[in-house]
Amino acid sequence: MIPRPINEITKADVDALISLKTAERRTLDYKELLPGGTDEEKKEFLYDVSSFANAAGGDLVFGVTDQKGPDGKPTGIPETAAGVPFANASAEIARLENILQSSIAPRIPSVQFREVAGFPQGSVLILRIPKSWASPHMVTFRNVARFYSRNSTGKYPLDVFEIRSAFALSETLPERLKAFRQGRLAAIVAGETPIPLPDGGKVILHLVPIGSLGSAATIDVRAAAPPNVLETPVPMAATSWDLRFNFDGLLTFSQRLNNYVQLFRTGAIEAVDTTHLQSIERYGDFISTSAFENLLVNAVTRYAAFQSRLGLMPPVFVMVTLLGVKGFKATTGPRTLGSHTIDRDVLILPDITMEGFEEPIGTLLKPIFDIVAQSAGLAESHNYTQGRNQPMP
Repeated sequence: MIPRPINEITKADVDALISLKTAERRTLDYKELLPGGTDEEKKEFLYDVSSFANAAGGDLVFGVTDQKGPDGKPTGIPETAAGVPFANASAEIARLENILQSSIAPRIPSVQFREVAGFPQGSVLILRIPKSWASPHMVTFRNVARFYSRNSTGKYPLDVFEIRSAFALSETLPERLKAFRQGRLAAIVAGETPIPLPDGGKVILHLVPIGSLGSAATIDVRAAAPPNVLETPVPMAATSWDLRFNFDGLLTFSQRLNNYVQLFRTGAIEAVDTTHLQSIERYGDFISTSAFENLLVNAVTRYAAFQSRLGLMPPVFVMVTLLGVKGFKATTGPRTLGSHTIDRDVLILPDITMEGFEEPIGTLLKPIFDIVAQSAGLAESHNYTQGRNQPMP
């Protein structure tokens, strides 16, 4: 896969694939031409795309020619990027999307296209396929029923034992996600955190890319730290922070606020805030819903963008937990303090699936904002309503 968010890929990135002789691999494949109108070409396209989704995700790059070996067969090493001629990129993308939507079951979520112009014969078209949380995906074109996956040499058909294993792995995904969350919450409650945290209310945020749930998932945390990146994940509400490596990966933290962000070696992120669940003499313990929601929207936006820059693939599971909130009231403004209190100490809010890094975060998180408000006796959150991705004024 090209190590850059797909909407930021430029001609220079494609040229670099050629000059560096970046070979095809499990997450990268080159095609000289777009699939045409024949059944065989469509089936080959469907096998390619489904194999990425059933494996680790990756990029299909159309408009690149492979070098040929002594036997005349493609070597998987790019030789030239000539591009592919088409009159209307939007029409071609719509055609390919229609093939995918009608001939792969279940549908692969969050497939993305990128047209890169400026090549001799036209544009290079890049198709990015995420590792899918709904796998395994079956090609169903023209009465075909086949499953494909990928390894370092390309795609291959799954045998019956591999298909059975793929279904079993998909079924255990919710359990692995739940186990990760429960393990991290237990560590926080037990005080096993990378920096000491004070008593009192806490906002806990986890962003877990699907790839981080694999047994062999790992990233080079050095690539996530300066000088390799210009921006690191900043603790919630912090204006200054420190950074260090630790056993789990990379930690950024604010000693003044007692907030931190832990980037795990799997690519998952844990962020803890101890400042936004407040207590003041006049009102007692309360949650300012607008401040809380803005805190989360800003944090999820920044952390998801960071994961994208690291080359991690969606979907990303977003999990929010509130600790120490029994007896808290909620307010939607200075004169609207609710009369009811939260009746439990821990609010484990429902998981949210972010299927792509371009999703409007406020709208995405609206369901959990409503649940927090309802936990304190209010009807709903007043923000991010009626399709708005901004808080109400």
